[in-house]
Amino acid sequence: MKKLVFGLVSLCLLLSAIPGREAAASVTSPDCAVLDDPKLSGKLSIGLELRLNIECGRMVFPVGSTDPGTLSLAAPAVDRPVNNTATDLGSSTTQSETSVAVRPSDGRLCAGWNDSQHYANSPFNSFNGFGYSTDNGVTWVDAGGLPPIPGHINYSDPDVDYRARDGKFYYVTLDNAGLAMHISSDGCQTFSQHSQVHIGGGDDKELMAIDNWPTSPYYGRIYVAWTDFSIGGYIRLVRSDDGINWSAPVDLHPPDGRDVQGAWPTVAPNGDVYIGWVRWNPWPSGPIDAEVVRSTNGGVTFAPVTNPLTAGVNPRDATATSRCGRPALKSDIRYLPSPQLEVDQNGVLHVVYTRDPDGYNTGDVVNVYYRRSTNSGSSWGTEVRLNDDGGTKDQFFPALAVTKYGGVAVYWYDRRNDVNNVSFQMYRVISKNGGVTWSGGLPLSDASSQVPPLLPNFDPAVAYCYMGDYNEADADATHAYMIWSDNRNFRNGHPDPDVWFDKEAIPTNPCAINLVDHNTNCEGAITFVVPPSGNKTVAKVNLNPAVSGFDRALFTVEYGGAPSGHTVNIGDSATNDGFGGDAATQSNDAETHIFNTNLAVYGNDPTPATVRNILNLFNVVTLGTRLTLDVKNNFLGFGTGELRSDHLYALAGQADTEGPVNYDIFAGFNRSIYNPLRTGVGVTQVTITLFAPPPPPGGGGGGKDPIVVEAQ
Repeated sequence: MKKLVFGLVSLCLLLSAIPGREAAASVTSPDCAVLDDPKLSGKLSIGLELRLNIECGRMVFPVGSTDPGTLSLAAPAVDRPVNNTATDLGSSTTQSETSVAVRPSDGRLCAGWNDSQHYANSPFNSFNGFGYSTDNGVTWVDAGGLPPIPGHINYSDPDVDYRARDGKFYYVTLDNAGLAMHISSDGCQTFSQHSQVHIGGGDDKELMAIDNWPTSPYYGRIYVAWTDFSIGGYIRLVRSDDGINWSAPVDLHPPDGRDVQGAWPTVAPNGDVYIGWVRWNPWPSGPIDAEVVRSTNGGVTFAPVTNPLTAGVNPRDATATSRCGRPALKSDIRYLPSPQLEVDQNGVLHVVYTRDPDGYNTGDVVNVYYRRSTNSGSSWGTEVRLNDDGGTKDQFFPALAVTKYGGVAVYWYDRRNDVNNVSFQMYRVISKNGGVTWSGGLPLSDASSQVPPLLPNFDPAVAYCYMGDYNEADADATHAYMIWSDNRNFRNGHPDPDVWFDKEAIPTNPCAINLVDHNTNCEGAITFVVPPSGNKTVAKVNLNPAVSGFDRALFTVEYGGAPSGHTVNIGDSATNDGFGGDAATQSNDAETHIFNTNLAVYGNDPTPATVRNILNLFNVVTLGTRLTLDVKNNFLGFGTGELRSDHLYALAGQADTEGPVNYDIFAGFNRSIYNPLRTGVGVTQVTITLFAPPPPPGGGGGGKDPIVVEAQ
């Protein structure tokens, strides 16, 4: 079989040299030998292939050009361009393998991607680009090539993350010494601080996860996992508590010769670390497994959990695989079927992966699948096929975003609209209840894309058959932020890869409370102090936007029965018991109370005694009433009017003279919050709508999209 992959044949030598510049010195022979081992070389990323070919003297450095060529832009669209394609010069114009991270406090976004433009042109030292958005993705600044460690060269495989502990963006890459970390302290405008994560001549396909859970004992810890081809292609991991100093590597599986690639790390709220990857049995034919390991001690040791995928058919087109010399899809797109993992606030582990559903070289070649685990990977729920096209077209390279409350978005390249199964469009699905059910697939990108020439590649700095290996999304409490590379623009007569972005609000599904005996889908910002039982319950709603993402709760209360006794009690003290009392446990203890048919509002302890009963409304509720109560800091809306006062709910960090600062709202239905003897009947359904705070000036995002949960 004729090998046409970069690093495997002499066609790589056709690349031109830059006058006056010599190739870097060869690395040690074991690393160069990787290029001659088809079992290893066929799994290399574009960056390590390029690095080894240059350093081992197998090719000369690609030449750049000042020729702007001809550019034909696609029609304006809702999704947003990220890189500035108009400034690209010459033939090396590939932007691919995208990654995005959000700063939740203000919606600022930081993106990274592979960018051959900055490698083939001066200063010839970075295969990585980056950019940022200050308005939650409406507009983007292409900040150019990512600066390497001084004297080094960045070699692709971008991964950008935000670190809540210090408010900085982190960007990890391959470089010509191994793995490099680049740190931005100015919101992704510059990356001026660097560290060497690991030194190795065969380091490849690195990705990181940052522990951003304040509840974790390892809050702020950074984990980087990669494949080390210098020791045979094993998955390894290092960790750091400051992004500068790194641990010794930890091997994540036995040195048993297994064929693996594409490590994907994530962190759970309790600090557990999960790493998933694809394993071929053997490479390149398969079948394939999605293997996952777990650490319960901050990345010191790992143990395997149950595979979410075992013995799947390796997705590949027979003709393209033969032409490319490695597993590939139609139109010569080399394909890495690695899984992606994420964990939500409730500890639910989510995974997406691809496989061939009906056997090699027949029918459908590749589909996108999802599974979830609620017990730390000990077992997995039923596999769900996410692409709902019902045909045999390709769906590939899925990306996963999970909000902290379990909203899930998955998007992928989709060929359903092309009868020839070549051109593609990005499609997405959404789950509003933690992956239990899914919406139908809808287009994400606003234009379809053709596939550029890949064999040989139109870009002389890029490997044959390469059109990216992954996209990486992010999410905050309310939105999924989705980034990808597509080819809708044309340059010099061929489709041109550029970076695109879109976002989507993910409201969680209704929190359904049956006041008799159960609740479903009640997660995240809403928990239960008293679980539903005997037609009564007490819920707690976190309105600290730094924790929950919300600062306002709208309670819509429906009376399916005649009201009698204590039916509604909403306060900001856990011991509110109606009539303005809470046993002196919080000075901030305002409450709204409905007794029989009347509504009363009581101010907090500092309220003058003569006016503490701020409001009385008589005969407000009866059988069939639907009453809305709007609660936020120092505010109550009650359908026919509103109250604003410093003596109302203290939900902005105000000091409390009797207890701790509190951001929670407590809500009792058919009983008071604290006193179980104060009960009532009549409420049959409650809908709680949570709102994010409005964005800061120029920040974007925020309060436009409410999150709705229901209690029944």
